[in-house]
Amino acid sequence: MKCIIEKLDHQGRGIAFIDGKITFVENALPGEELEIQITNEKKKFKEAIVKKRITISNDRIEPKCPYYNECGGCNLLHLNYKNQLNYKENKIKDILKRYADIDYVEKIIPSEENFNYRNKVTLKVDKKLGYFKRKSNDIVYINECKLVQKNI
Repeated sequence: MKCIIEKLDHQGRGIAFIDGKITFVENALPGEELEIQITNEKKKFKEAIVKKRITISNDRIEPKCPYYNECGGCNLLHLNYKNQLNYKENKIKDILKRYADIDYVEKIIPSEENFNYRNKVTLKVDKKLGYFKRKSNDIVYINECKLVQKNI
């Protein structure tokens, strides 16, 4: 089944509309035309995975993390940093407008570094350190997180 991704949801998933129903697609970016496979269908939405990229967004980059495709620690490393900031700013604006009727939000201040900028993360411990896999309670064991400051 083919679709075109229209935008990202608040979890960083691509959104397409198939048969009038919102469809969430992991690891998809706006403007991409994809061949997808529906993995879950509910009354109000569908979930899908990418089978093939027909067109690729100019904003797509190769994630520098070896755990990215299975780890649930982050969800936008396939989007260039400039557009990650735009996404986050628009997400905050949308949430504040929707729930608090606030129209104004300051510009996000970018980090000087695209990696190693976080000073707080929540790791899981089970003899080794890791993050939960996406949509799972299984742990992906990691040796390094590309987002965490090196001196922590």
